[in-house]
Amino acid sequence: MLLSKNIYQMTKIVVLIFFIGILFNTNTSWACSVCGDAPENYRFMVVFLSILPLIIIGLLTWLVIRKSKKITNEK
Repeated sequence: MLLSKNIYQMTKIVVLIFFIGILFNTNTSWACSVCGDAPENYRFMVVFLSILPLIIIGLLTWLVIRKSKKITNEK
């Protein structure tokens, strides 16, 4: 139980650092090909914004399943 709690805390810290890094990265702010002169920035944002909803849906599904398993184990 203690090990899983530590892994959960470490995961939260890693995800937080990742999103803070993305937030302060100035290269990802060029979302369109007109704003930046490099087309790879545009491609990166297209891929990122295409995958982001799938990640959010997967995370929400995982949280619901985890919560339902926790409720059924308590009964």
